[in-house]
Amino acid sequence: MTDLPPGCSIVVDTEVIELMEQLLGALRPVDRLVELVRVWVETHGRRPTALEAATALRRSLELPGGKGWFEFLDELDLLDAGERTALETGRDLFTYVERGSYTKSFKLVTLRCLRDRGELRHGMSLSELATYARWEIQRDPRLAGDLADVESAFHDAANPTDDEWQRYWRRNPIRALTGDGGGRLARGTFFKVDANRLVLDLEVPDQQGDTFDQLMDEIVDYRLHRYLMSGAARSTGEKRTVTADDGSPLHATFVVESRAGRATAVVYQSAGGTRGLPSARNVDYLDGLDVLLRRLVNDGVTIEDALVDSTATQNLSASDRRLSPGENVSYPVVSSEVDDVIALRKALLRSMAMVGRDPDAKGGGNQRKALRLVLSGTTSSAAALAQFLADGIERSVEHFGEAGSDPMSASRG
Repeated sequence: MTDLPPGCSIVVDTEVIELMEQLLGALRPVDRLVELVRVWVETHGRRPTALEAATALRRSLELPGGKGWFEFLDELDLLDAGERTALETGRDLFTYVERGSYTKSFKLVTLRCLRDRGELRHGMSLSELATYARWEIQRDPRLAGDLADVESAFHDAANPTDDEWQRYWRRNPIRALTGDGGGRLARGTFFKVDANRLVLDLEVPDQQGDTFDQLMDEIVDYRLHRYLMSGAARSTGEKRTVTADDGSPLHATFVVESRAGRATAVVYQSAGGTRGLPSARNVDYLDGLDVLLRRLVNDGVTIEDALVDSTATQNLSASDRRLSPGENVSYPVVSSEVDDVIALRKALLRSMAMVGRDPDAKGGGNQRKALRLVLSGTTSSAAALAQFLADGIERSVEHFGEAGSDPMSASRG
């Protein structure tokens, strides 16, 4: 471009710009993705993962012609030799995971359990796999929402027995992954049941093993994220504002989520902004959290897990988002064993400051992020528990069990 003399400039009328955009046409999604990947490599010195690319774009990856993510990267010459070899071995499996249709998260959860425990290529017993999968689902209400319409499979939908759960997990997703239920996989399965173990029905040379696992990790993470984002609207809950014990309102908001009619988690909003301004959020963060924790403890509720629930950390695994309840304390945190609610709160927030940060990072870190408390030991509805946590007033009797029973009173006794 020719340099202009000092004091000169070019002014392009907005109508001309609009006309040029019409003539050139809108940038295709794949072109946007190519540009993002190029800039990412220049900035970070490496290619983005599928999840990083999708998060940066704020949408799923749109690739033409049924192409997969790794094939797209290969065309851009962004796979190393080991990744390219592993892609040739697992191309069909990676494509199935990435482009498969998922009405529930169960197949993806099963794959994540296999890879998280290093058993993707070696297999795992069906009973052990079902147990791990149940743990993963119960710790994340977004996943637990997929159980909302399968209550008939269990005598007690909120607490199925081990036998009920294992029978259910064999029907779905094990049948789907092994092709027993027909469909695409029946014509060429990627998994099979052998000696009561789910094993990968694909020969992966040992020298490709680690790279193969890494590619599988990447595509499962992306596809599960995409599934959860598409189902975010299914998440429901009861939103309330905390009132202190003396009746004064606190600037502190939370949501109680539920499954099968019963409360499963409390999501406490992050703090931000300045009191009095419209943008202010949870200005009384500490006071409100102390009240919530104390009321949960007084109500006999068990805290199964505590996780950072912020947008900035949504791409981290549950283990990386988990908060420490303190020294010599482990999950589940049972109410009867909590002697000092303030100490519990301080421990949770100290560990919150380090979530998503480099261990060598300077400064105190953010201790006012959104927080998810996964609950058990309550048979109350989300509305009833939310109201109790908000104002501390004892709830009226709720009939979840036999007529005339008060399961919450029973759990407190």
